[in-house]
Amino acid sequence: MGSKLEKYRLHEYPVPETMLAWQLSGAGFEHVGVDGKPVRIPVPKPGPREILCRVDAVGLCFSDVKLILAGNDHPRIKGRDLVANPTRGGHELSLTVAAVGAEETGTYSIGQRFMMQSDIYYKGRGMAFGYVFPGGMSEYTLIPTEALHGDEGSYLIPVQDVVGRAAAALVEPWACVEAAYRIGARTAPRAGGRVLVVNAAGGAAAPDGLPPDAEVVVLQTADPKQIVEAAKKDGVEAGASQDLFTNPDEQPGFDDVVFSGAGADAREAVEAALSVLRRGGHLCMLNCDELPHEVTVDVGSVHYRDIRIVGGASIDEAYTATTRRELLGGGTAHFSGAAGPMGQMHVQRALEADEPPRLTVVADIAADRLKFTVDHLTPLAKERGVELVGVNPQDFASPAEFEAAMIEKTGGAGFDDLVLCAPVGALVGPLVRQAAANCVLNIFAGVPIGTNAKLDLDLVAKRHIRIVGSSGSRWDDMKDVLDMVTAGKLNTGLSLGAVGGLAQTLEGLRGLKAGRFPGKTVIYPAVPDFPLTPPHEIGAAVPAVGAKLGPGGVWTNDAEDAFLEEKIRFPGE
Repeated sequence: MGSKLEKYRLHEYPVPETMLAWQLSGAGFEHVGVDGKPVRIPVPKPGPREILCRVDAVGLCFSDVKLILAGNDHPRIKGRDLVANPTRGGHELSLTVAAVGAEETGTYSIGQRFMMQSDIYYKGRGMAFGYVFPGGMSEYTLIPTEALHGDEGSYLIPVQDVVGRAAAALVEPWACVEAAYRIGARTAPRAGGRVLVVNAAGGAAAPDGLPPDAEVVVLQTADPKQIVEAAKKDGVEAGASQDLFTNPDEQPGFDDVVFSGAGADAREAVEAALSVLRRGGHLCMLNCDELPHEVTVDVGSVHYRDIRIVGGASIDEAYTATTRRELLGGGTAHFSGAAGPMGQMHVQRALEADEPPRLTVVADIAADRLKFTVDHLTPLAKERGVELVGVNPQDFASPAEFEAAMIEKTGGAGFDDLVLCAPVGALVGPLVRQAAANCVLNIFAGVPIGTNAKLDLDLVAKRHIRIVGSSGSRWDDMKDVLDMVTAGKLNTGLSLGAVGGLAQTLEGLRGLKAGRFPGKTVIYPAVPDFPLTPPHEIGAAVPAVGAKLGPGGVWTNDAEDAFLEEKIRFPGE
């Protein structure tokens, strides 16, 4: 390690009075920085229960783009005046402690390395870093007392020096991928919850299998108006607009709606039932003949409100038929819209699983990104004995022809696992038609609540297709992924699509929106200016770095050290 890098690693130099930062002062890319450049602002001084961290690396996330495009209207900062009180994006972070508040000296010290779980909760309130608190698109960032002493303790996670700075920054998106395979299944109607039983064929009896302490309402008709009326609480109607942060027990609606004997003509009643589910609610189709094939489902609610649809001959069968979380070992998996950065992580994770799928199909309409993804991950697929196939839907004459070709790749059985990596709600319906029995369909790329799609409910119920969704990650997810990186069990370098200097942050965000790079973009704020460059091309500009890349031009810790040794600039230089 060079002396310059060692000085940087330990932060053996004074904290400057000012720093460059990409402040967000309104909606739109034109309000990031000033005239397309970062602004110079004072470096914040930590209070007694705060610390100041240098930003070693920051990954650019599409969530940052959503924040920029929404500005004041973004739900995490709604009502904030960004002109008077600007914020900064940047929550995928690798940090080094640069200054410590008086009351934190026994816990933190200069030179310590951390990453951050950005979903901070303090006294019950969500206060996300990179939104409420200015994030890491700057040379330094203040870690407030809310992050150090939150409801779950400290939201900082220690990082060992064996982990590279980009590798640490990429733990956060990788943790979001990991969390998608940790979604637990409710295996019975909610104990103590509210249950609506809709006996479509008449009758006043509730089915066996309901919790004895549940509040049960029975309707002897599948009248949509009566379903909506039954869901009211204190005169308030249920609906998808329910506050995600409100206790479900305080919301109108039901935890479970059990339909008994519904037929193919029950579409409106089923849609009404879906609309009255509380957060985490389940629609159970019990003892039904042919169900409606084109039911309008709010797939945004599946993702963000944990709405589930189950079916079977009994309540036990309906709730327990498909409960697995992981990809089916030796099965078939289709990753839709997966040639982007996050999709590549899903595919890499599948290939590296202890028991990977035997067939992994990546579908995407971006031909160049699709080719890169397949070429990039084919060596790993061959090593693991997995058939990796790339398919472009636009190569087919019609969507129906594409669907038929996909099912044919599975031998006609359909896919055991389907993962949607593109935020396109209209793709959920076609994916349901590609599902095998006991398939898990994961809507990973979140679409807003209120995004409707037509689903074949007959297939969902009778094939026991489990449709889930996830958003973000928790501290434990990040710690587990960091442990894998530290132990050398996960190479996040495969996910890196480009590196750049601080001056290139805005260009990187625009490139992210446009899909310019197939992998993640990581910015090094201590490097003032370096063009956005894919790792495999960096050797032409910096030969010393190119010599340290891994096979196939993959970013490594040694390449990062060589890059920083040559390109970092200390304050005042």
